[in-house]
Amino acid sequence: MAAADYANSFTRGEALRTPTLYLTVLAFGLSTVALGAVLMQSIPFLTDEGFDRGVAALMMTVYAITSWAGKPAWGFLLDRTTPRYLTAFAFASQAVAVMVIMLGATAGSLPVVVAGFLLFGVGGGGAVPLQEVIWASYFGRRYLGAVRGVGIPLSLTISASAPIGVSYYFDTVGNYYGVFVAVAALTGLAAFIIMLSRKPQKSRSRPEADTRPPAPASGLPAPGQPAGGSRQPDGRAPAVAVAATATATAANAGADGQYQTRARTIVATPRARRRPRDYMRGAG
Repeated sequence: MAAADYANSFTRGEALRTPTLYLTVLAFGLSTVALGAVLMQSIPFLTDEGFDRGVAALMMTVYAITSWAGKPAWGFLLDRTTPRYLTAFAFASQAVAVMVIMLGATAGSLPVVVAGFLLFGVGGGGAVPLQEVIWASYFGRRYLGAVRGVGIPLSLTISASAPIGVSYYFDTVGNYYGVFVAVAALTGLAAFIIMLSRKPQKSRSRPEADTRPPAPASGLPAPGQPAGGSRQPDGRAPAVAVAATATATAANAGADGQYQTRARTIVATPRARRRPRDYMRGAG
């Protein structure tokens, strides 16, 4: 598994040439719009609808506990279900939760509001583990940092604009109804987009022909290399011409037509260099 993931991982340049990268970035960016809008604007929204500030703050606790408690369940499901389907379900849960919170607050029903925050925590709790698994399963883990380094800034740009947009809408219109409907719609769109994404297929290039010379037999020098290995600085062969005592195997045909083998150990030593005075002694 690890070797296959290593071989099929996408580089940053390869990932940029796939539509899956842009669909994934857009889907997770839109999904965080709901997260930013609800967490940043829930207390002002609930207090404007007549709920006590303490109750509104308690809803944040409900969301946090549900999100934390649901993470092991998401991990369990990830081992048994396609991550893309789970991600779409998490996004859809958040979209429905936003509408439930808005309708419950408008009607003044605390149980409905609590149910909305419970559902929102279920979907939001899967955001982090699902995102990590989706990126790794689509593009591999070898270059994951480089690939995500391209996508995450775009997603963060979308998510960072959500609280500002919601606040601007409230300052302009005077309520949160329309913008919460838009947030729910964008989160539902994120679920649809992630379902459109598919794991990209890595293109295979033809392997280059191996032009290197064949490896020499054990104990024999490579082509173009002298039998004694590297020479000494003065150009002479080393003391033992065959560095590793080359064993030459000769095949000789016997009288009975069977081939027999015999091994010879060849050790060559260089001739001693005679000094000029040795010639003078010989002449004398």
